[in-house]
Amino acid sequence: MTAKYMLDTNVVSAIVSRRSEKLLEKVTATPPGQFCVSAITAGEIEFGLALRPEATRLRHAVSLFMAEVNILPWNGEVALSYGRLRARLVKAGLGLGSIDMLIAAHSLHEGRILVTNDKAFFAIPGFAVEDWNA
Repeated sequence: MTAKYMLDTNVVSAIVSRRSEKLLEKVTATPPGQFCVSAITAGEIEFGLALRPEATRLRHAVSLFMAEVNILPWNGEVALSYGRLRARLVKAGLGLGSIDMLIAAHSLHEGRILVTNDKAFFAIPGFAVEDWNA
């Protein structure tokens, strides 16, 4: 089964730390196999954990969660999608952080709905994005 939703870093963090009841309800109500993350998100999560080596419980919770989602690889085709998206956003005068732009390009390329609470993604015209905390 192909995952329908790509989870942004802030959503993975909120799920693992159980910070949002509303988000957890949506995740629980969604059939298994519907979630994926970008390799970029996996890298961001690992970066956060590396900054907190004492957070062994958190690392364990992240490991359990990440074992249940498909981590989509970043490849040459995704890189080309990134270049096109970045050019389009620059021409439109829209700003997006570098990492966010990589994740957006990956989600667009894979045809996934990005689940995030980062409002910057909602400014991208034609981008499939949902905020499950709203």
